[in-house]
Amino acid sequence: MYEHNIQYYMELEKKYVVAGQMKIEELKQLVPSYEEKKAASGNQLAQMELDTLRNGIQALEEERVYDLDMARMVALQTAPQIRLLQRGNTKLIGKINSAFIITIPIFKNGIIQAVTAKRQKLVADSMSELDRRTNEMLKRNAENISSQSVEIAKLSGRPSIDIETIESSFNTIVQGMKETKQIEEENKRLREDGTKRMLELQDNIKRAALES
Repeated sequence: MYEHNIQYYMELEKKYVVAGQMKIEELKQLVPSYEEKKAASGNQLAQMELDTLRNGIQALEEERVYDLDMARMVALQTAPQIRLLQRGNTKLIGKINSAFIITIPIFKNGIIQAVTAKRQKLVADSMSELDRRTNEMLKRNAENISSQSVEIAKLSGRPSIDIETIESSFNTIVQGMKETKQIEEENKRLREDGTKRMLELQDNIKRAALES
């Protein structure tokens, strides 16, 4: 782009601007002859030709050559701007290359480190939770074993049958024997009484039969 702009500037400088100035000088050299022709003839046509020549020279000086000079200045001012753009592009390319060489690998390493750190934290949290649960389990097992040992010691240290149970059973048996004896005696008394009353009833029946 910069070289193209310089080439354009050189073309304006060497070809168009110089050519325009040369054309103006060429036309100016014709003015005296047109003035002489007008003075000699004195007709309107010569005056018109002279005016046309002067207008052409003025147009070239004021418009065409001015426009060419303006285009040349624009091209000249554009050159440093293009240089700045090219320099900026060069810096951007360098930055992009630096990103591929330095920034992107560092970023990738940062991502890898972040993922690794996250995984380590998860593993550490899991191990911490495992340790906590293991400690709780050990404490709970120790409490259960201790409690069971106490119960087993109590159970194994005392007789299978309590003395109170034997005493209660004996008292129950004795009471049962007493009640049984009382019932048997009462039954015996009832039988004896029944027998006596049956004998009396038989005597009464016999006596009643004899009297009848």
